Amino acid sequence: MVVDHVFGARRARPMTFVCSALIALALIAASCSSSGSNSTSSDTSGTAAALTGTNITVADPGTPKSGGTLKVGLNAETNGWSPSQSQWAGSAYIVAGAIFDYMAEYDTDGVAKPFLAQSITPNEDFTKWTIKTRPGVTFQNGEPCDSAALKKNFEAQRKSILTGPVFQVVTSIDTPDDSTVVFTMNQPWSTFTDTMATQVGAIAAPAMIDSPDGGVNNPIGTGPFSFVNWVRDGNLEVKKNPTYWRQGLPYLDAVDFQVIPDISTRSSAIQAGTVDMIEMGESNQIIQLTKAAEAGKLQMYTNAGLQTNETFSALNVGAPPFDDPLARQIVAYGTDRDTLSKSVFAGVFPAALGPFNNTEPAYTSTDMPTFDQAKAKQLADQYAQENGKPLEFTYMLTPQPEVQALGTSLKAEMEDIGVKLTLRIEDQATLIQDIILGNYQASGFVLFGANTLDVNYVFISNKTVAPVGQLSLNFTRNSDPVLTQALDDARKTSDRAAQNAQYKIVQDQMAKDLNMIFIAHNIDAIVYSNSTHGLVGQTLPDGSTAQTSAVPNLGSAWKS
Repeated sequence: MVVDHVFGARRARPMTFVCSALIALALIAASCSSSGSNSTSSDTSGTAAALTGTNITVADPGTPKSGGTLKVGLNAETNGWSPSQSQWAGSAYIVAGAIFDYMAEYDTDGVAKPFLAQSITPNEDFTKWTIKTRPGVTFQNGEPCDSAALKKNFEAQRKSILTGPVFQVVTSIDTPDDSTVVFTMNQPWSTFTDTMATQVGAIAAPAMIDSPDGGVNNPIGTGPFSFVNWVRDGNLEVKKNPTYWRQGLPYLDAVDFQVIPDISTRSSAIQAGTVDMIEMGESNQIIQLTKAAEAGKLQMYTNAGLQTNETFSALNVGAPPFDDPLARQIVAYGTDRDTLSKSVFAGVFPAALGPFNNTEPAYTSTDMPTFDQAKAKQLADQYAQENGKPLEFTYMLTPQPEVQALGTSLKAEMEDIGVKLTLRIEDQATLIQDIILGNYQASGFVLFGANTLDVNYVFISNKTVAPVGQLSLNFTRNSDPVLTQALDDARKTSDRAAQNAQYKIVQDQMAKDLNMIFIAHNIDAIVYSNSTHGLVGQTLPDGSTAQTSAVPNLGSAWKS
């Protein structure tokens, strides 16, 4: 199971971007055996009923107060802070949002709007985009955030082995004057602004990019807080940026980020008051913390009902046995999503059949196989006859007990249909390397936490497929020209209905290709003390309300 995205999206968590093969959410709580009887999996509403729209807050405390240090409990460490070189874990986006500003952020309608950028404007056919910088904005080291600084950032992104594939359609980046950057593409890219709300839209100071380590250890941005110190796997400290361009912000004097990977320890820390805020993506702890919030002891909100990430089994179609469509059908029909949702995810993470829940505009009902044990056994017998041996495969996992619980349950479900599933444990760094090189058969993933499928282009387009042994962000190595054409057609229009019509084609193809066997819609929670405020209802520079996010921006946070 890959647990931690390496290059990801953000907001609500609404995105998880490149090598988000590799996403950070604590997944599960308890192991269980699969049911032996047939049932029909359903794509439920996107959240457990009890958690729908969870937003439990104290009464409005009035005018924000300046001062104080916010202590934040993170679920994972990250290998560095360079937007172009580092593999950011999910937790990294909370830290990065304190130090860097993103070119764009999301409003409550899920529309990406200029944030650090003053404007982001396309030409008529979306093959050219012009970014205007905000006047007077400086980095925390005093350097100007002008067009030259932006160009240096984006050229670093284009050259990066990690982020370069995102800009594969970009042919040139020009700076006609000090405040203007012009991107020219070889094909339309109507969702370019959404990309500017991801890791590649985090803007670093030129001095950081030019430093010997690329700024991996000493981040410098334009954000509300300046970097002070980082102890790996311990804590990272930031202090108030006195020259921040958003007038009156930030309110806090400092933020102390503490890495607390153990789920129970992190939950205990917020309840004991040793931290002021935590992120939580584990179902049983979300239930317990909801009870504490309902009792008035804490505040919390979840992304239930919004776009969430999805947990799924990734099958490597570039190598045996899953280069055989029959093998993929067996796994699809043999996966009992409803049982996994109830027993592994405590009913908090609803069963999933695709990348969207059925409350979202881009959702479509597909022919994705649902659980049918008899059908799975029949196909398994057919496979054994055709191949001279039963289907067997290895499922790769990281060592966390909550992650292995899902693997144990899947193993039991496969055994029930005559398929041998072997669990293989690897440390995360090794597992990520094996997966992007194609040296695996199956593994668990968390992905698709974006408002638009285009943000996941590099993971599902056949334009990013590479042979096994070569790095490929299309980590399942599925090459579907119909799916890719639909993604490209969606890039030709800014009309949401027209885009969603193309994304429905994509979902139909996913249901046919079966390289991703969807399991559950994940739920993320932000839990915080009664004296912490300003995490919801934040305002964007244009005066609109920002989307409530499981990756909150701390620039507007304050303590009473």
